[in-house]
Amino acid sequence: MRRITVPGALCALIWAYSSTTCAQEIKVTLFRKQGEATTWSPDGKRIAYDTKGPKPKEYYEIHVADSNGSHDTCLSCICPDIPHKETGSPDWDPMGKYIIFVSEKAVHKGPYYAAIPGFGGYSDIWVMTANGKKAWKVLETQ
Repeated sequence: MRRITVPGALCALIWAYSSTTCAQEIKVTLFRKQGEATTWSPDGKRIAYDTKGPKPKEYYEIHVADSNGSHDTCLSCICPDIPHKETGSPDWDPMGKYIIFVSEKAVHKGPYYAAIPGFGGYSDIWVMTANGKKAWKVLETQ
């Protein structure tokens, strides 16, 4: 079984190959209109991604959901340890216990848009527990 994410819309394509036939089964589940930087947990049961938060600030936030889209939770919203600014580009540790990500510095001299996940400016590298209850800054950039 192979899971593939499609940029722009948060959906999962599940391809199952049968060893006895050449038939291919494809299942597509759309559970959010916008999501980026998607990454599957090592066990394939959860997906982490970033998406814009609510207005007025609309900072990118890290979410985790079950593979079927249920239990969608904003982890960066509930984590007390991180600056609550642009946060994204999540990835799982090999055991699925932690998520590594980038987060905009609490204070910097540049424009906010330079810290949008994927741009790399004015952001530090962090690790948080997979439930979002604790986070640690592991690399401070200049």
